[in-house]
Amino acid sequence: MSARRAAALTASSLALAALLGACADTPLVVAPGAGAPTSSAAPSAAPSTPAPAPAPPPPPATAGPATSPEASTTPDGRVVDLSDGAATTLTVSPVDQRAVVTVVGGGAAAAVQVNPDTAAVATRSAVTGSPRAAVPATDRSGLVLADPSAGLSAIALPSGSSTDAPQGAPAGVQALGVDPSGNLLVAATGVVGDARREAAGVVANGTLSLLRDNRVAAQVGGLGRPVALAVAGERAAVLDSERNVVHLIDLSTMREQSTLPAGDGPTGLTIDRHGRLLVTDTRAGVLRRYDLAQGGAPTPLAPIQLGASSAPYGTAYDATTDQLWVTLTGTNRLVAIDLSSADAPRTVLDLATITQPDLVALGQGRVYVASPRTGQLQITLA
Repeated sequence: MSARRAAALTASSLALAALLGACADTPLVVAPGAGAPTSSAAPSAAPSTPAPAPAPPPPPATAGPATSPEASTTPDGRVVDLSDGAATTLTVSPVDQRAVVTVVGGGAAAAVQVNPDTAAVATRSAVTGSPRAAVPATDRSGLVLADPSAGLSAIALPSGSSTDAPQGAPAGVQALGVDPSGNLLVAATGVVGDARREAAGVVANGTLSLLRDNRVAAQVGGLGRPVALAVAGERAAVLDSERNVVHLIDLSTMREQSTLPAGDGPTGLTIDRHGRLLVTDTRAGVLRRYDLAQGGAPTPLAPIQLGASSAPYGTAYDATTDQLWVTLTGTNRLVAIDLSSADAPRTVLDLATITQPDLVALGQGRVYVASPRTGQLQITLA
């Protein structure tokens, strides 16, 4: 090799080494489009095929509680083993303040009444279907139960015997409420056996219906997939999990007033005594708030941060103490939040619960938590 060629190679090697040294600390991240090959050649005569338009994003999946870890702390209060089935609804009897839990397992469902003083099972009676919602009957003599496939059923209390249920409810009932005149409100998807049929592509046509004298006396539609309902005076809030919004309905006219964003993964609704709407956003770990009492458009308020890992889910509001009880399914905890101050809500109690504390209800001086995983009921002082 000639001395001139050897010198040229040496210079090239030194230049390459310098270039590599300069790039040694540069992150290996390429911006979109950067580094794409370029060409000065003339474009091909054949036109390029345009890229297809992006498909619209799928609707958000319906949120639910977290899959709780096994409880590692002894639950506060007393725990009652109801059965090996899953607790699906939890209410308090308007007749005698017993806790009433519907439990589903082994192809059958039962309503179990528990004495709050002794924590003993008082009665167990068969019920229809797999209830998803329960509300005291308008005459407060029993409970009305709702199953998306089987429709409405009813039991008398304290006997637990079957009794006449309101008729005329739409298919796919998800949530129940009562208006100020004592009429039953039914939020429904319009799809029988909604979970399986929606998965097969059957479109939900959500409605809120007012039942009077065993018929639909008034109805508002276009509510997507309504999964939760809260009522305050002549106003109802309906949670639409298909679009993650809340529909505000004027019950005097059964017309929609407005639609509010409900967050990343909403699962429940509460309206407190101040006229504030609280949306349980389980996926984001917050309670989103709107002031409905100022007149005009609802006013957003600062959300209550509970932490995404906490996965808040079940809620029960005590208007007397102005406290909202919230189950945290991500951590097996139950917290009570003082809502008296709009600017500074605060946690006043934090209790350990049973595993998978999805359901919560309030009685006279007591708070109840039920688990769909363990079939247990927890009773603590409120």
